Amino acid sequence: MSVSPDPVSPLPYATPHAARRIRFSWLVCISSGAVILVASIFLTLFVPKMEGLFIDFHLDLPGPTQMLLVGTRFYLGGGWIGAVFLPFVLGALGPRLVSRREMTDVAALIRLTDRLIAVVIVMILIQLVIIIAVILWLMPMVTLMNGISGSKH
Repeated sequence: MSVSPDPVSPLPYATPHAARRIRFSWLVCISSGAVILVASIFLTLFVPKMEGLFIDFHLDLPGPTQMLLVGTRFYLGGGWIGAVFLPFVLGALGPRLVSRREMTDVAALIRLTDRLIAVVIVMILIQLVIIIAVILWLMPMVTLMNGISGSKH
């Protein structure tokens, strides 16, 4: 007489349930979208108005400021389309950088920490680019003020 397995207990050859894999990170999408939104507001509202002011006063603009104006013209001429999709691309790539399985292994946790450090470095670099853009936008203002006051420094 053979012993049948208990009908309530799972069969020994049953596959374990796989952990649900996250396919999209809304946190990455929203945070990168917020950074892009701030940069877009800066490029669409402030830079064109300042460009008109620089043209009216016939100022010789520094090279980096001219590059900012060229970049703004590209952005307003259709470059914004890529900026619309960028948060969604980053949101889709975010979960592929970090998986929940790696949280249990010490070596994997170190790799995860390295990736998170890399992500923080990239976010800091993006913020530096925005800060540099603001400085490039303000540099000609000093030239304008010097031109109006007549001082040569």
